[in-house]
Amino acid sequence: MAFLIVAASAYVYCSKKSMSQNPYQLKPHERPMMAGSPSFPDHPWKRRLCYGIIGTIVGLTAGFTNGMMLANIPQIQGYLGLTPEQGGWIQVSYYMFSAIISVLLFKIRQNFGLPRYVGYIILGLILTNCLQ
Repeated sequence: MAFLIVAASAYVYCSKKSMSQNPYQLKPHERPMMAGSPSFPDHPWKRRLCYGIIGTIVGLTAGFTNGMMLANIPQIQGYLGLTPEQGGWIQVSYYMFSAIISVLLFKIRQNFGLPRYVGYIILGLILTNCLQ
């Protein structure tokens, strides 16, 4: 819980400081090819390494949650007294929720902007952690 509070306060401090003072201006070779496409800013090698490590951790975590869900389907079926066909719907609902929420979160990020979006996500994580 303390980690989430520290992360949230660091995010708010850094985003307000960086957003209010001298926004980053993209160099000509960093600009997007078309309107709406992502830019390609230059990053130092340390930042690239950190991004690579974070991406690997996120990928492994996503694979782990998927594997845990698949491995526990028989236990969930037995606990709820479901047939294998009914248990398959648990898997379908898991994947459908993942597909829908990714599109929804992308639209929310587009409408409200990245700093506001991440701030709300961190606030939601803190609230759910407190409720737990």
